[in-house]
Amino acid sequence: MTRNDYLLELSLLDFSSPVVKRVVLDTPLVSFSEFLERMEPCDVLVSFPKSFKSPFAKFRSQILAITQRVPISSAKMVLDKRHIVGYGVKPGEAHTVRIASSRDWLTRTSDAILVRIPTLTERQKKVIVSFMKSYVGKGYSNSLLFKSIWNRISRRKFLELAKIPKEQLAKIDLYCSSLIAVAFWISKIPVRLAKHPLDVWPKDFILSPYTEKVCRYSKH
Repeated sequence: MTRNDYLLELSLLDFSSPVVKRVVLDTPLVSFSEFLERMEPCDVLVSFPKSFKSPFAKFRSQILAITQRVPISSAKMVLDKRHIVGYGVKPGEAHTVRIASSRDWLTRTSDAILVRIPTLTERQKKVIVSFMKSYVGKGYSNSLLFKSIWNRISRRKFLELAKIPKEQLAKIDLYCSSLIAVAFWISKIPVRLAKHPLDVWPKDFILSPYTEKVCRYSKH
């Protein structure tokens, strides 16, 4: 087992809150404008929403934050310096994948961390962006999100997703972080974020030894 594989195994444990907090604190804090300027295509934005469409949406985010043992519950992807894509990037559409202004989204977010996989090639970025755009309009799967809690506890093997033809993936409702993880998987990057792409949580992008924590923004 390599050092990175060992660090990945540690990151999958449920008792990683102090580790996450340390990584967050070690990530450079920048201004609103600098955070936007440093965004690159296929970067991941990890955050905790400032507002919610409904009490259930707030409850769901709180449950995910509690389960992760760290106050983050959302992951979006950067398309370019002006646009992001993902679930809940537009007000009132928490359950639908949309493309939105990165500036508008950040004004509605209290805290955010910019995460990057530095090994991505231009070809891989094109595949990732194409897949993310193909999901615009798709719905959110609450059942898959809560199922992932059991899947992570049981530490399931990487089997299920590999059996799904790529052309059928666009028919599967996902949740914020699993959508991004599947996009990475489709592009065949040699990086694991969890035991299974369908079970990836927002904190995995922060804890992964394969990602670069570029910077963070906070209104506080």
